[in-house]
Amino acid sequence: MPDQAFTGELVVLRRMARVRKGTVVAMFTADERPLLREPGELLLPDRNPLKHRVSVMPISTEPVRLRVRVVDLLTLDGQHLDAIEIAVSVRLNQAEPARILELAAKRGPQLGAFLNEQVREGIENTARAGIKMNTRAELARQGVAETLRERWLPRSFVGLLSILEFAVLAEEWASPTVVQRRPGSPPIRLDAATGTGTHDLEAPDSPNAERPPGERLAELTPHDADLQVDVRLLATWRRRLPILPRGIASAKVGDDTCVIAVVDDEPPAFEGRQLWEDLAEMLEDRHLRLLLCRGRTYEEVVRSWFAQLGLPVRMELMLGVEVGRDRVEVRLPAELADDLGPRWTGLDGAQVAALRRLLAQRKLTIGYDERN
Repeated sequence: MPDQAFTGELVVLRRMARVRKGTVVAMFTADERPLLREPGELLLPDRNPLKHRVSVMPISTEPVRLRVRVVDLLTLDGQHLDAIEIAVSVRLNQAEPARILELAAKRGPQLGAFLNEQVREGIENTARAGIKMNTRAELARQGVAETLRERWLPRSFVGLLSILEFAVLAEEWASPTVVQRRPGSPPIRLDAATGTGTHDLEAPDSPNAERPPGERLAELTPHDADLQVDVRLLATWRRRLPILPRGIASAKVGDDTCVIAVVDDEPPAFEGRQLWEDLAEMLEDRHLRLLLCRGRTYEEVVRSWFAQLGLPVRMELMLGVEVGRDRVEVRLPAELADDLGPRWTGLDGAQVAALRRLLAQRKLTIGYDERN
């Protein structure tokens, strides 16, 4: 992937020029507010030819085609996809001049590299999520590209780059992994790193050891978060999985539906897929998003929720989570607004509505810190 596919170099403007079609130009003048020039507009150098205070950087609004290679993926039934190569065409939304200028002022000559990284990271997250939630047979039947395009592609990157074309150029599958178990044995959980399986076993002295499988409950301590449990969702969960979640809730906002469950361990791949199908049918949304979070305390659950939404690891440490007697307040550093974009789904929509229901005993607020 080229470093500067979206921009040209930041250079000093030494002569008069006109902005080309298919391009906008960020114009920086010392001690003045940056400007964005549209196609056909004139660029005028500094009146004093000895000072050269005006610098410009062209930004393409034409389609840009990028290739992304993602390695080491795992399907729902434990099959390894060693690598996948994806081609995506994106175009900058020229109708958002304020946002373009804001990013140009913040990133300067590294704007092109920043946009490239946002596309690469978004496509990689798309590929990993889509492959993980489908079996190899399903991917073969529908096609990897169509599967990812139908449900997993983001609407845009950083709220500015819209997707024009998406294609899978190559797939490199590993030899099939065969997992066997004796009839009546406990479910086998596949390890995402090795593809090997382990049985879900309970210690003989566990409070759940004598319970029927459908009645096993998560053990609580006085420091655990008090989470909401939706009985309808719990009944659906119980039909597929013996070990119940610590909390489970759902919300629907517009056309989007989200279910959040707090678990100690991720469900086995096959049972997890069946659970998703049951929930999607019950809530009448074939685009249902199921977030499986972990943690015992409020802070651990909230941080896991952000991770499930795709917050980059480098940003997770910058989260501020404050838990009070009747509230949970999450603060994001102000500079993250530029990286995540004002329309990032972590701040509104079905995902956060479901989290608010899950944390029913605490009032949840999420926002950015004020800029200095």
